[in-house]
Amino acid sequence: QGILSMATMYWPPNVDSVLWFAREALPHIRREIPDAPFYVVGARPPAERLSSPDWPGRSGGCAQLRNSSNRSSQAAGKPVFIDKPMADSYHDASEIARLAKQAGVPWFSSSSLRFWEETERLKTTSEAGGIVGCDVYGPCPIQPQQPDLMWYGVHAIEALYAIMGTGCETVTRVNTADTDVVIGKWRDGRIGVMRGIRKGTHDYGITLYGAKAVLHSGSQSETYGPLLAQIANFFRTRVPPVKPEETLEVIAFMEAADLSKARGGYPVQLSEVMK
Repeated sequence: QGILSMATMYWPPNVDSVLWFAREALPHIRREIPDAPFYVVGARPPAERLSSPDWPGRSGGCAQLRNSSNRSSQAAGKPVFIDKPMADSYHDASEIARLAKQAGVPWFSSSSLRFWEETERLKTTSEAGGIVGCDVYGPCPIQPQQPDLMWYGVHAIEALYAIMGTGCETVTRVNTADTDVVIGKWRDGRIGVMRGIRKGTHDYGITLYGAKAVLHSGSQSETYGPLLAQIANFFRTRVPPVKPEETLEVIAFMEAADLSKARGGYPVQLSEVMK
């Protein structure tokens, strides 16, 4: 038992919030519960903070600590929701999935954009006459401490997978300072494209290519409400709304995109990442 903060610790606002809580709120809690522990779980905390006497908790590698937190939930038999991305590599994500399967504990991970009303509408519409392909665009700022697309590009990629489903075989990435274009080729010949924006309007949009029509997302705002409803239902039913295999493929897709960038834009097989 105790108080747990889980957030990336290389993002200054998260560091500030932990320090504020330790300074302003924790003393009041410990007047009532003197031994209440406060754990800080997050990737790459600033070294100067760790050695500072005002640093209140425990930090470390994100995947390692997420695994530790998941083990606690698994021991208690509790379902687990992991905010996107579930890990910074396919290896770490696979280890989390392995531990959950071993313990018989359900889990899922997702971006809010997967359950955006427009994503759901395009995914389920009969107007398209079957999905031939899909383009999704969205903001894609990059944090140097994290693989490129896993910081923010994951949102658009989650929406892409929500519509296309699993089965991507190769990933090709074109990268400039202002833009990423990531092209996935599915085993049935369909093409899915993610366009990541770093210069210009930071907005989200989807174009669905159907056998009968080309459809576009509307201007409805993207909010966290639909995702929170899915999380609440998952905790009640223990039935994950996203299959583990799909989430693992999303992580592999982003890792393959990084490999394609490193290789000058050459296609990368997802099987290379997932072996």
